Amino acid sequence: MIKNILALTSLLLAINTANAAHITVSASENQSIDFQDFTFGLDANHHQSGSASFMTVTFQSDLTANATENTTSIIVDGDDYGSFNNTSAQVYNVVAWSNDSYLMSVDFFINSQSTANYLSDGRVNVGVNFNDASYTGGDSNESSWANSPYAAVDFTYNQSAVVPVPTAAWLFGSAILALAVIRRR
Repeated sequence: MIKNILALTSLLLAINTANAAHITVSASENQSIDFQDFTFGLDANHHQSGSASFMTVTFQSDLTANATENTTSIIVDGDDYGSFNNTSAQVYNVVAWSNDSYLMSVDFFINSQSTANYLSDGRVNVGVNFNDASYTGGDSNESSWANSPYAAVDFTYNQSAVVPVPTAAWLFGSAILALAVIRRR
């Protein structure tokens, strides 16, 4: 019986319990020159292996009225996630500012294998590329700071955190060990 208790206690003391916390890293940028694309490098450290992730990309473009197709391409670590515009089925929170300027968001669920691949270096790289119909100002659509191209990325992943074994467990384990030693004598 004592051997079983000792084995169980040793096992419990040897295990470091880990829990996962949802962490979101974010970045945003306004277009400062015409035809500018955006590249975000988001640090995502201590990714919990085997867990998936979630990404929201919000973008805004000022478009010519006849060039709203495939406004924005989204690329994550070299993988093309598609092209989107204000009428794409996947976008939501579409806001029309004026003069063909739209703000919109799109979500991506990233499976555990892709998440592990993207975070193998502790960083996820996201490209938000506008087509040539997007521009900042001085055009016939009278763009302004309020409706110039803009992009933001929110990347949510599980971060593992090692939780130390509480002091009470160490005291309990050492007391059990002491009892076992005393009993043997």
